[in-house]
Amino acid sequence: MSTIIKNDAETNLEELKVGDVITVTPSGFKPFGVFCKCPSGYSGLIHISRITPKFVKNVTDYFTLNTPVQAEITEIDHNKKQISLSTKNQNLVEKKSTSAIDENGSGFAPVRDNVDNWFRKDDSN
Repeated sequence: MSTIIKNDAETNLEELKVGDVITVTPSGFKPFGVFCKCPSGYSGLIHISRITPKFVKNVTDYFTLNTPVQAEITEIDHNKKQISLSTKNQNLVEKKSTSAIDENGSGFAPVRDNVDNWFRKDDSN
């Protein structure tokens, strides 16, 4: 069973192990992953392949800068003060894109049903 640790200055990463879950704060985005602030001054990276079990096109679809998330430690390098992280088991939900068009499943039916009304010639002339 993994330990859940909050992101605070008191946390000693020297005591943590692979498999533990910690709170991290996304601090930067790159096409290959998300850089995170971690406890005790460590830096972390969630590689794009470790964000969710499904394909991820943009890391920003799942993370917001400075909004903490839970992440599992997959590797620790105490000499470099770096950790590799995964959120695959954290059930992240893709954020709704503001540019996305909602699909209601009706396809072109509304257009087909209304096109005659839109282009009907006025017979009163």
